[in-house]
Amino acid sequence: MNKHDTFHPAGLAPESRKSDDPSVAPREQTEQGIEGMFHHRLGRFTLKVSFEITGSGITVLFGPSGSGKSTFLRCLAGLERPASAYLKVRDELWHDTASNFVKPTYRRSIGMVFQEPSLFDHLTVRQNLSYGSLAAAPLISRVLASAASGLRGCLQGGETESEELRNVAALLGIEHLLNRRGDALSGGEKQRVAIARAILRRPEMLLLDEPLASLDLRRKQEILPFIEGLHRALSIPILYVTHSAEEAIRLGDRILMLEDGRIVTQGDPADILRHIAPVYDDVYSEFDAALVQVEPDGLARLCVAGADFYVYSSVKRPGKSLRCRISAGDVSLALSRSEDTSILNVMRCRVSEIRRSSVPAHVIVCVLLADESTTLFARVTERSLRRLNIVPGMSLWAQIKAVAIQA
Repeated sequence: MNKHDTFHPAGLAPESRKSDDPSVAPREQTEQGIEGMFHHRLGRFTLKVSFEITGSGITVLFGPSGSGKSTFLRCLAGLERPASAYLKVRDELWHDTASNFVKPTYRRSIGMVFQEPSLFDHLTVRQNLSYGSLAAAPLISRVLASAASGLRGCLQGGETESEELRNVAALLGIEHLLNRRGDALSGGEKQRVAIARAILRRPEMLLLDEPLASLDLRRKQEILPFIEGLHRALSIPILYVTHSAEEAIRLGDRILMLEDGRIVTQGDPADILRHIAPVYDDVYSEFDAALVQVEPDGLARLCVAGADFYVYSSVKRPGKSLRCRISAGDVSLALSRSEDTSILNVMRCRVSEIRRSSVPAHVIVCVLLADESTTLFARVTERSLRRLNIVPGMSLWAQIKAVAIQA
């Protein structure tokens, strides 16, 4: 498959890419995605993984520091040479030690962004992005172009700016930065430019190695919505490395969880969350819900498990699917429904499981909403658990403030 078939002319996927029709099977994406295995030894550490990654969406490589996430990414990019490896990307063989075949790193169509952005500080954002477009051209064309007019002439990209560059700049929210030099950008702005430049390479896969690790909380919150939108805009697999449970749940369409160089579990974020809930403090419930309408007071009304659910969101288009994230600490439980409260979201639920929490004197109560498929996590004290006599199978009311929901 030609790589330009996987990345649309304007750099963005058409609106029809993500179908809500249940008859549209996702299997075709898997067949045109990534499959392989790596067995790689680095000192005392060994990465030993077999994997299959779908052809679009964000796959999070998740786990504690030192679990092999970045090494996995480097093997995909060809920056590491495993003793035993097989890698096939969209029906094209990239690595097969059995047949002694390795596609060189410089010939692998990838976009990669590290913890620290690598921009040309003396160039403008527009010129940095134009360099990404230049890098996507065939090597011989780049050599001839550079010889004819010099590197700076190529970076300037002529008098008219490409539609692709404008669209990618809009996707990452950096249109207003195009004339600013790299050394005048904040950390979050630099990372957004680095991601945009990687996309403009027209890669067959996008690799993001903890791109938020060096940013403070404010900058992380600034860039997260843009990364979150990538899976809706691009028709390529995106692999995102993190050891943050919040980032994994917020961004991931799928999660591969690594420990000690092995993939210990993988699948849908909501399913994986059930496994990591007892281990990680920042436990979040996560689910998708359709926006019904925006109320006159600005709150968005969603439909969750057949009931009205109110959140604040910048999305204003009815029918749009929103991903909701709720910290377990923001969910309270009650034996009966209270009408005299400021809490807008009060929903009937059933206790499915009670788990120990790593927070002393607390437990995680897992509840199912009325549809029997949407799971919420509530962190409560052991004293409250005893006082309310909460046990599996019990009917309760879950209460969530609208202001506590990220959507």
